[in-house]
Amino acid sequence: MFVVVSAEISKAFIKYRKENNLTQVQLAEILGVNQVMVSKLESGDYNPTVKKVFQFSWKLTNSPDFFVNILKNVEEGIKRHSGEHDGKIHPLKSIRDIENLKEKLKEM
Repeated sequence: MFVVVSAEISKAFIKYRKENNLTQVQLAEILGVNQVMVSKLESGDYNPTVKKVFQFSWKLTNSPDFFVNILKNVEEGIKRHSGEHDGKIHPLKSIRDIENLKEKLKEM
Protein backbone atom coordinates (compact mmCIF):
# COMPACT_ATOMS: atom_id res chain seq x y z
CA MET A 1 0.00 0.00 0.00
CA PHE A 2 2.82 2.40 0.85
CA VAL A 3 4.22 2.08 -2.68
CA VAL A 4 0.84 3.00 -4.15
CA VAL A 5 0.57 6.06 -1.92
CA SER A 6 4.09 7.22 -2.74
CA ALA A 7 3.58 6.67 -6.47
CA GLU A 8 0.28 8.56 -6.53
CA ILE A 9 1.76 11.51 -4.63
CA SER A 10 4.71 11.61 -7.03
CA LYS A 11 2.46 11.42 -10.09
CA ALA A 12 0.22 14.21 -8.79
CA PHE A 13 3.09 16.64 -8.30
CA ILE A 14 4.71 15.78 -11.64
CA LYS A 15 1.37 16.23 -13.42
CA TYR A 16 0.70 19.56 -11.70
CA ARG A 17 4.17 20.88 -12.53
CA LYS A 18 3.97 19.85 -16.19
CA GLU A 19 0.40 21.08 -16.70
CA ASN A 20 1.43 24.46 -15.32
CA ASN A 21 4.70 24.59 -17.29
CA LEU A 22 6.78 24.91 -14.13
CA THR A 23 10.34 23.88 -13.51
CA GLN A 24 11.20 22.04 -10.32
CA VAL A 25 12.78 25.27 -9.06
CA GLN A 26 9.57 27.21 -9.71
CA LEU A 27 7.44 24.56 -8.02
CA ALA A 28 9.83 24.55 -5.08
CA GLU A 29 9.39 28.31 -4.69
CA ILE A 30 5.61 27.93 -4.61
CA LEU A 31 5.79 25.11 -2.06
CA GLY A 32 8.39 26.88 0.08
CA VAL A 33 10.98 24.11 -0.27
CA ASN A 34 14.13 23.67 -2.35
CA GLN A 35 14.51 22.02 -5.75
CA VAL A 36 16.13 18.93 -4.22
CA MET A 37 12.99 18.37 -2.15
CA VAL A 38 10.79 18.62 -5.27
CA SER A 39 13.07 16.19 -7.08
CA LYS A 40 12.82 13.73 -4.18
CA LEU A 41 9.05 14.24 -3.99
CA GLU A 42 8.66 13.48 -7.69
CA SER A 43 10.96 10.46 -7.59
CA GLY A 44 9.30 8.98 -4.50
CA ASP A 45 12.42 9.42 -2.36
CA TYR A 46 10.59 11.88 -0.08
CA ASN A 47 7.32 10.77 1.43
CA PRO A 48 5.58 13.76 2.97
CA THR A 49 3.14 13.44 5.82
CA VAL A 50 -0.56 13.83 5.12
CA LYS A 51 -0.38 17.22 6.82
CA LYS A 52 2.46 18.32 4.51
CA VAL A 53 0.62 17.18 1.37
CA PHE A 54 -2.44 19.08 2.60
CA GLN A 55 -0.33 22.21 3.13
CA PHE A 56 1.17 21.84 -0.34
CA SER A 57 -2.35 21.52 -1.75
CA TRP A 58 -3.33 24.88 -0.29
CA LYS A 59 -0.17 26.49 -1.64
CA LEU A 60 -0.84 25.14 -5.14
CA THR A 61 -4.59 25.56 -5.48
CA ASN A 62 -5.74 27.60 -2.47
CA SER A 63 -8.12 24.72 -1.73
CA PRO A 64 -8.01 21.09 -0.60
CA ASP A 65 -8.93 19.89 -4.11
CA PHE A 66 -5.39 18.82 -5.05
CA PHE A 67 -5.17 16.84 -1.81
CA VAL A 68 -8.60 15.24 -2.29
CA ASN A 69 -7.66 14.20 -5.83
CA ILE A 70 -4.53 12.51 -4.50
CA LEU A 71 -6.69 10.61 -1.99
CA LYS A 72 -9.02 9.45 -4.76
CA ASN A 73 -6.09 8.33 -6.91
CA VAL A 74 -4.53 6.49 -3.98
CA GLU A 75 -7.80 4.69 -3.35
CA GLU A 76 -8.10 3.69 -7.01
CA GLY A 77 -4.47 2.54 -7.05
CA ILE A 78 -4.97 0.40 -3.98
CA LYS A 79 -8.05 -1.17 -5.52
CA ARG A 80 -6.13 -1.92 -8.73
CA HIS A 81 -3.28 -3.53 -6.79
CA SER A 82 -5.32 -5.42 -4.24
CA GLY A 83 -8.30 -6.48 -6.31
CA GLU A 84 -11.01 -5.53 -3.87
CA HIS A 85 -11.51 -3.19 -0.98
CA ASP A 86 -10.32 -4.88 2.20
CA GLY A 87 -12.21 -2.73 4.67
CA LYS A 88 -9.09 -1.06 6.05
CA ILE A 89 -9.37 1.96 3.79
CA HIS A 90 -12.57 3.93 3.70
CA PRO A 91 -13.38 4.88 0.14
CA LEU A 92 -14.84 8.20 -0.87
CA LYS A 93 -18.17 6.93 -2.12
CA SER A 94 -19.88 10.09 -3.18
CA ILE A 95 -19.52 13.77 -3.88
CA ARG A 96 -20.99 14.37 -0.44
CA ASP A 97 -18.15 12.38 1.15
CA ILE A 98 -15.65 14.51 -0.74
CA GLU A 99 -17.36 17.74 0.30
CA ASN A 100 -17.46 16.60 3.94
CA LEU A 101 -13.76 15.77 3.75
CA LYS A 102 -13.00 19.21 2.32
CA GLU A 103 -14.84 20.87 5.20
CA LYS A 104 -12.95 18.80 7.78
CA LEU A 105 -9.64 19.61 6.12
CA LYS A 106 -10.38 23.33 6.18
CA GLU A 107 -10.66 23.06 9.96
CA MET A 108 -7.13 21.65 10.26
